[in-house]
Amino acid sequence: MDMAVRVAKNGSAMRQIISEEKRRQIVAALKDNPNAKQVAQKIGGVSHTTVGKIAKAAGVALAVAKSGWLSAEQRAQIIGALKADANKTQAARKIGVSRRTVDKIAKAAGITLAAAESGKRLSAEQRAQIIGALKANPNASEVARQIGGVSYAVVWNIAKAAGIELTRGRPARDHRPNKVLR
Repeated sequence: MDMAVRVAKNGSAMRQIISEEKRRQIVAALKDNPNAKQVAQKIGGVSHTTVGKIAKAAGVALAVAKSGWLSAEQRAQIIGALKADANKTQAARKIGVSRRTVDKIAKAAGITLAAAESGKRLSAEQRAQIIGALKANPNASEVARQIGGVSYAVVWNIAKAAGIELTRGRPARDHRPNKVLR
């Protein structure tokens, strides 16, 4: 075994001791590819932090990863998915990244997300449509399903602001007779 690990009394690894042979392999791999994470994965049995320290000691300049943990291919997939459909949730699920990551990539690429997905406020027309639907049917859950693209909570907040009493949901539960408070 070309690598030894000192073990503390509690059983955790304290420090890796890497052989000169493995150090040479790491330095050679860094000259071909200055990405510490990729070299650590290629060599195996060593962390990217250790590879970075070895690179610093050997005077090898590492590439600055501006793209974070995503590869250029993943970024291209996300941009392609957003161009096909500006829904960040679907793009995130398809690629296997968070919605926040998709937000950042969309912003950097200048892609406008769907209005409901971008966190923008509802337009006056959408609010009027929700209020009209609530007046016809004062049930926030049903109105949210009927309108689409809005949550129960958004409809409930609009009803509260407009002074519309809902038939089901929180207002109905808050006024139960014989409710015992503890």
